[in-house]
Amino acid sequence: MNSFALTNNSNAVPATNTAAGLRLDNNGNVRIGTSAPVATGEKLQVDGAVKVETLTATGTVADDSTPVQFASYAEMLAKSLVINAGAFSGDEYYEEYNYEDDSDYLVLLPSQRTLRLYDFPKSNFYPDSALQLTLADRNNKKRFDFNAQTGYTSLNIADDIGSNRFSLYAGKDNTFLNIADDTGLSRFSLNAGKNSNSLRFGSFLFNLGNENINFWIANRFGFDANNSNTKLYINGTNKKSLFNIIEDTNNTDLNIYGDNGYNRFNYNITKTGRFAGASSINLKDSTGRAILRFAEQNLGDGSSFSYFSLTQPLTIMTIGSTWDNLTPHLQNDFKLVLKNGSSAYYNRPGSLYAESNVIAMGTIGIGTEVFSYPETTGTVEYSLAVKGNVRAYMYKAITTGWSDFVFKKDYKLPSLALVEKHIEANGHLPNMPSEKEIVQDGINLGEMAKLQMQKIEELTLYLIEQNKQIETLTNKVKQLEKSKKQ
Repeated sequence: MNSFALTNNSNAVPATNTAAGLRLDNNGNVRIGTSAPVATGEKLQVDGAVKVETLTATGTVADDSTPVQFASYAEMLAKSLVINAGAFSGDEYYEEYNYEDDSDYLVLLPSQRTLRLYDFPKSNFYPDSALQLTLADRNNKKRFDFNAQTGYTSLNIADDIGSNRFSLYAGKDNTFLNIADDTGLSRFSLNAGKNSNSLRFGSFLFNLGNENINFWIANRFGFDANNSNTKLYINGTNKKSLFNIIEDTNNTDLNIYGDNGYNRFNYNITKTGRFAGASSINLKDSTGRAILRFAEQNLGDGSSFSYFSLTQPLTIMTIGSTWDNLTPHLQNDFKLVLKNGSSAYYNRPGSLYAESNVIAMGTIGIGTEVFSYPETTGTVEYSLAVKGNVRAYMYKAITTGWSDFVFKKDYKLPSLALVEKHIEANGHLPNMPSEKEIVQDGINLGEMAKLQMQKIEELTLYLIEQNKQIETLTNKVKQLEKSKKQ
């Protein structure tokens, strides 16, 4: 390569590699200093300070009249570089997307400097022109990055490890600001958008949209409201909900959850339909099974009713005591226990008062828990067992028949002689239980009334027969007396 030099105001002469001055080679490369130009280097190189009034750098691509078709991403970067100044910061890698095989790969740009300005034209890689200004340190860590493109402008400031600490994005529909700590964790962010706005400060997050508003604190406390519902949340350390209030067009619910996520308590108010205005309370166990429900229902005529349900079949209810304080017998054998209670001013016996019907499909014991008789050897259980006196204004026993069969013509009335023999042999009337049977088995009042009526009707027949005999004898006496007078 031939090189010419201008030195000491002389004419251009062939220059040696060490001659000082301005050098021009056959390739048009110019260098001012002590060395010859490098054929593959910059067109102009100055080994020393440069003073200019105006510097215009245009890059190699002039305008956006038609999209430029670059052969590669690396070519686009090389031809869009306008300023590359400062110390060498090292090699730079750009991620290029390959549309043919849908993959990403890195493009190496060697010997990048600390100040870089790119003027990207509209191309097959960028649909719109863009401007990028980058400041890097000598370890090739981007410390400042500015991008301007049709539709948005962005600014990023990073620390010495390349982690973004400050980011600003201004787009067509939204503006975003983010400030992070030295770990890259966002500490403050602001997003102002066309349809929504958000603010994050540490563990606090606030969002405001056209139709909704919500905020969260450390993912433990949250509020969300839109046109159709409102929600309030309290979460546990495992981020599962512990408490929430949810209101929508149909219901308002208050819920409390266990650590495993199951709903343990629910209070509901119905807002629409037939039961509008009705409310309910629901309790569930640790597996989500319903154990208690207290609800109100509205009726079609404007009235309402309430009901209380303990839904599990093994439920035990105590009033006046806790289950732990009951005896094992009361704990295991009863579903409802009423205990007496008293204080210095009041006495509350464990009584049950009902203004309507009391219906038991099993047995009822008053003063006793034994429903058989005799209590130790009896095999028949009675629906009602009373150990004590019973007072009633009326008692009505239902029987399967009555003793009027005695008055039928085919009834064989035993003679008084047979009755006498039975009494002498057994010590009681025929067809009547003995004293031993009564003591052992008790008295069936309905059956006993029927047997007693049978004996009364038999006795009536005996009296009628005796009355006939008396009348016959009386007539005979009268006839004898009349014949004697004659």
